[in-house]
Amino acid sequence: MRDIKFRGKNISTGEWVYGYLNELWTQKGKPKRYTIDTCHPYDCLGNSINVFEVDPETIGQYIGLHDKNGVDLYEGGDVRHQLNNASDDALKTFAISSIIFTRGSFTTSNGMNVYGLGNSCSEDGQLGQVEVIEHPELVKPVE
Repeated sequence: MRDIKFRGKNISTGEWVYGYLNELWTQKGKPKRYTIDTCHPYDCLGNSINVFEVDPETIGQYIGLHDKNGVDLYEGGDVRHQLNNASDDALKTFAISSIIFTRGSFTTSNGMNVYGLGNSCSEDGQLGQVEVIEHPELVKPVE
């Protein structure tokens, strides 16, 4: 069975929150609000201590795959992935891009190119040449 879960940045703390997405109804003309509940709705039965309001610009859906370290991949997340199959570190080439949903599937894009995710996917949904990057602007180029 497919795991449907989301992540978003907590408005109060700026930290990532993972769980179930809720869209809150608001008065007409007011912006919508979104929360993520870290507890499955059938397990918590209204326990509001697990609900966090999140920034709608940071919401991303889990894509059902993991990076080479076993970290879940989410739409909108940044990843570094190897572009070629070189085993020699000196010959490897990498790209940093964001996970997007386009043309019916999840891919990655750096704004100029679109890269598929399925090329290096194992049977358990782990991508051997993809690594989650929390702050891509701090990543140093591979020499």
